[in-house]
Amino acid sequence: MPLVEWASGRDGVLGLVTAWTEVDGRRTLVVGIVTDGEVDQPAVRTEATAALARAGAHVTVESFAPSRGIAPLHLRLYRGSTRLWTRTVERAPARGDRLVLDTTHRPVRSTVDQVLSVDEPLGDEQLDGGITLVGLDLNAAVETGPEDARELDAAVVGWVRDQPHALAALRAVSTSDGATFPVYSLLVDVDADANRDELRRDLARVLARAGVPRCGIEVFCPFETISVSHVRLYGASLTLWKTDRRLPAEDGAAAGDGTEPGNGAGPAGSGRDPAGPSPASGEP
Repeated sequence: MPLVEWASGRDGVLGLVTAWTEVDGRRTLVVGIVTDGEVDQPAVRTEATAALARAGAHVTVESFAPSRGIAPLHLRLYRGSTRLWTRTVERAPARGDRLVLDTTHRPVRSTVDQVLSVDEPLGDEQLDGGITLVGLDLNAAVETGPEDARELDAAVVGWVRDQPHALAALRAVSTSDGATFPVYSLLVDVDADANRDELRRDLARVLARAGVPRCGIEVFCPFETISVSHVRLYGASLTLWKTDRRLPAEDGAAAGDGTEPGNGAGPAGSGRDPAGPSPASGEP
């Protein structure tokens, strides 16, 4: 296949994925080019499009580097796709019973800053009411936790429903000093930009009234570029609630395929739902 032949000989290309979506009412194949963080994204899309054109294929081409953070559109493509090809990693043989590590310095040529440093853990925040907001950094381990409905989840959903900018509520759990505590994510629209810290503290007070001594709370917009820590949290969380209201097109990232979102929660034209199933079916 010309695209696979191109990818296998192109430095920096790690894999190829495919998914289906609809553009102007037509079923369209989307090819995703997975790269490392140093690849020139426009250049790699141009090369891939040319390789497909030579084969007579007319598809939509997207490229992204997971190591640099994934935009919401690419996150949905990656999670709902079918793997077409993955580069085989050739590992250096171990010498005796010792693993040999490649310590060659390779300077990063990207201008994107790391969102969080693993060497500088985030501090906790003590709020009125005796509750501690735990700082979740890249060292924090999160998992889904129990799937059955709980009183605490119901209290959170009841509060979130009344927030005008809320899109979805998610829940995970984490552990600190041997104790497990809940981690809630509040997904908001772009208009909630100015009061995200206020929303975080207000939700913490709801948990404090329920007798929770420690919790993690993150507030972010799924239509903006998502940090690595929020991608991890999103993937590990259980969806408790999501809005059924329809958002205007300008609330989303660039899209414009003219389709309506499955549950009305994503921006018109994006075909995306901030917490529900991916629009890409993953069909080969």
